[in-house]
Amino acid sequence: MSPSQFFAPIAYGAIAAAVAIGAPEAIDIVGLPFERVAGILLGLNVFLFGLWLQEMVARQGALKKLDQKIQRVQDVVIRQRSDMRSMAETVRAHAEAVPEGAAELETVVAEMRMLKTLVGQLSAKSAQAAKARPVAAARPAAQARPLTAQDDEYDDPIDDAYDDDRELTDEELILDSVRDALNEDRVGLSLQPIVQLPSRRLSMYQCMAAIRTPEGTEIPPETYLPIAEQAGLLATINNMLLVRSVQFVRRMRRQRTQVAYVCEIVGETLRDRDFFTDFTAFMRENTDLAGSLHFQITQHDAYRMDARTDRELADLAKLGFRFVLDKVTNLDLFISDLSQKGFRYVKIDAPVLVEKLSKQPDPRVLRRNLDLGAIDLMVDGIEKDAQLVSILDYGVDFGQGALFGLPRPAEKRDVY
Repeated sequence: MSPSQFFAPIAYGAIAAAVAIGAPEAIDIVGLPFERVAGILLGLNVFLFGLWLQEMVARQGALKKLDQKIQRVQDVVIRQRSDMRSMAETVRAHAEAVPEGAAELETVVAEMRMLKTLVGQLSAKSAQAAKARPVAAARPAAQARPLTAQDDEYDDPIDDAYDDDRELTDEELILDSVRDALNEDRVGLSLQPIVQLPSRRLSMYQCMAAIRTPEGTEIPPETYLPIAEQAGLLATINNMLLVRSVQFVRRMRRQRTQVAYVCEIVGETLRDRDFFTDFTAFMRENTDLAGSLHFQITQHDAYRMDARTDRELADLAKLGFRFVLDKVTNLDLFISDLSQKGFRYVKIDAPVLVEKLSKQPDPRVLRRNLDLGAIDLMVDGIEKDAQLVSILDYGVDFGQGALFGLPRPAEKRDVY
């Protein structure tokens, strides 16, 4: 009990006693009759009124304190609910991250399997190279030209690698540079734009292997590809290109881009059972890339695939991956068969297209045939505006070539 609650009744009692004693005397002074019993009753009423007034004040204080307690409890409940929601969101985010992390781990394991296959290939090629010098030694002397000033960038690292007295040809230098790039992981990725016609709006990128010297200079594909093919390195380069392309496309999908990418699969890779089996298994674990990554196969290789390779590509098509039929020279296409196998693009070099269709009475006959299988026509090697104008009448859907952009390192993809 507070002091005010203790002393208040005493004060009310004193006031009541004063009223009970003093009221009759005060009333007698003015000449009005007032008995002492009535004074006592009046004093009692005053006392009771004081107690009631004190009770009302006490109740008001108690109610105010109760309201404050209720408000504090509500604040605590609100904070607890907020904490519980925050905790629930954290748990849910963690639960969603676990499968993603597991999928990422599976992806890394699959990449490691492919890279292991590539390392094995490189080791085998190195062992073969130890038994034989570069390919130019077996070629006629007329095919080996003297080293020019443009080839100086290949001179120092190769000269240091050999201590014999014979002079290396430029093809041997290029081949050694390619081998070094493969062994030292200097195979990058270059991109060339593929545009929609006639608007020239960017639609896709062509992925190309970028072989770089120790100084960072890139060797043009038209320079190293024939030499690498004769040395048996074409499959290894293409396999590395596939791995780099998949890694790059997956990274770009996480960022922002909706552009598709076209990556070539050469015949040597299709026949490389160890790598291609690992690769198709890897793509089955990355079906989310199906809309962003297309595989390019030449008409020659597509028409000569064995049954096993044909089934593996058909499985990829069922998962949503699409194919580009490249280097088409025979326009008598099996449209329905190509469409069922997942081919959505037919790519023809510009000179070949003009040569074949200029002799046709109707220049759009190929376009109408492709429409039956929902296949788009893509033309490569467009270098000048006049060349573009000459092929637009054929109903071309996509164009690629120097006119729209040269291959650039993937790190500089935003230049287009």
